[in-house]
Amino acid sequence: MTAWLMAICLNGMTDAETAALTEAMISSGEQMEWSKHDTGNKLQHKVDKHSTGGVGDKVSLILAPLVASFGLTVPMMAGRGLGHTGGTIDKLESIPGFKTQYPAQEFAQLLLSTNNDDELLNAAIVSPSTNMCPADKRMYGMYISLKICYSKIF
Repeated sequence: MTAWLMAICLNGMTDAETAALTEAMISSGEQMEWSKHDTGNKLQHKVDKHSTGGVGDKVSLILAPLVASFGLTVPMMAGRGLGHTGGTIDKLESIPGFKTQYPAQEFAQLLLSTNNDDELLNAAIVSPSTNMCPADKRMYGMYISLKICYSKIF
C-alpha cells in the first residue's frame, strides 16, 4: 500500500480514479443507514461539513449547532490526532465525561433527541466506530507515520 500511495503522491489521480477510490473507501466498512434508525423520517435534510485539518477547530464546533438551528441535521463524524494540535475528538474528549463513541443506533438517537422546548437537537459530533471506513484509517495512519503527501490523495 505504501508504494501505491507514493505513486499517487508523485503522479496524482484522475477524477475517475479519485471517484473509484472514494467509493472503495466508503464500501470498506459499516455505513450509516438512516432509514433503519429514523423510522419517523424526522431527519430529512442531512448536511455535512468536512475538514482537512488545521489548527484550532474554529469551524466545526460553531457551525454544527448553527446549521442545526435552521432545521438541518448535522451528523458529524470527526477525527483525532490531526498533527500537533490533536483532532476535534481529542479536544472534545478532554472535557470530563464527554462521550464520543456511539453505535449507529445511539448516534441516530442523539440527533433525534430534543431540548427543553421539544425541538430536535439535529447535531452531534462523534468519533466513527472502528468498523466505519477502515480503509481511511489505514491510509491516514500511513500518511502520519510516513509523512507522505496526503493532499494529493484527497
